[in-house]
Amino acid sequence: MTDLQANFAQGSCTGTVAFTLPSTTAYGKPLSGDVTYCVMAGGAKVAQGTAAAGSNISEQLTLPSGNTRLRVYASNEAGEGPDATLTLWIGYDVPAAPEYVLLDIDAQGNAIITWDAVTESLNGGYFDASNVVYSIACYMDDVVITTASRSTEAVINLNITERKPCHVGVQALNGGQRSAETLSNNAATGLPLQVPFQEDFDTEQGASLYTVLDSNHDGYTWQWTGETFGTYVYKYNKEQAADDWFITPLIQLQEGVQYRFYFDARPMGSEYPETVSAFYGQGMHTDQYTQLLEATEINGEQLFTLPFTPAATGAYRMAIHVTSPANRLNLVLDYIGVESDGVEAITDVNSEPTSGPVEFYTLDGRRVSAGSATEHGIYIMRQGNKAIKVVK
Repeated sequence: MTDLQANFAQGSCTGTVAFTLPSTTAYGKPLSGDVTYCVMAGGAKVAQGTAAAGSNISEQLTLPSGNTRLRVYASNEAGEGPDATLTLWIGYDVPAAPEYVLLDIDAQGNAIITWDAVTESLNGGYFDASNVVYSIACYMDDVVITTASRSTEAVINLNITERKPCHVGVQALNGGQRSAETLSNNAATGLPLQVPFQEDFDTEQGASLYTVLDSNHDGYTWQWTGETFGTYVYKYNKEQAADDWFITPLIQLQEGVQYRFYFDARPMGSEYPETVSAFYGQGMHTDQYTQLLEATEINGEQLFTLPFTPAATGAYRMAIHVTSPANRLNLVLDYIGVESDGVEAITDVNSEPTSGPVEFYTLDGRRVSAGSATEHGIYIMRQGNKAIKVVK
């Protein structure tokens, strides 16, 4: 049995299988008369017939979509001859999964999703990149919003005012075949935060609103440590330097107002210094952000306070970028916040004695116990009608 070929064009499950019947015996002598042939596909007999030895045979077949092993053999009264085999993908092939899915949510509640185009399939079967359709699912708790796109971008109006974590999944569709789902980064829905604010990552509700971007795609990135420790930690890679972003939800900022972006960071051990920088900007494309802190090596706990003044009113994101060399240890982020000297900030720090109990508040107005206020951070201490800003 020679010249086994199969042609199932443009994703069709109907095609032809062609081959040449043997013209000699197993001992190399001329073969005369008729022989019987059998075509097997995936272990099932799909065609058979009888023809003269040496004949060219073509069979039209309709087979199930998928990876298929064809086996063809001939036989006569002397027995069954050696077979010929061929493995191919029939029908539309499974597309590769989309890569680099990025989610941004703007101040109007629009989820803006982008990804790289899928240009190949997984099995070498039929694939037409120009006809690929993308299926997008937006996940928020128990709510799922779906849409489809022929381009590599989609916009979904979430119409959600509540602040909650959101992520999306994108799949590529090639004919009836669907790729694996690629998940995006997290982003927060809802209205922008107002200044002043501080987040200490003590609760899942607050910690889940932050965006982590693993820009080098090595699987080592920022992780929340849970309510027991109440921190975010960058998990190091032994083989590759860090390139990982930690980004806030949207924050409403005013043109011409001077703000201060602050955060407390420390390496896990002084013998393993870490390298951090800081930025702010609009959207989720970090290459368009403005730098507030050049890459700085730290070998102990450090509170950064970085002044900046936006040139335009709008919703912005603050970002911390870790670029530590490979095989350091873990970088710990204890808290993060933004304050200003605008009309909503405390401008009069008065230390005159007064009567009444002492109360402590975070910058976003949450009352905390006196014991909690001994931890690192910025607090408002109120006693009677006097208020004092305290930095610990």
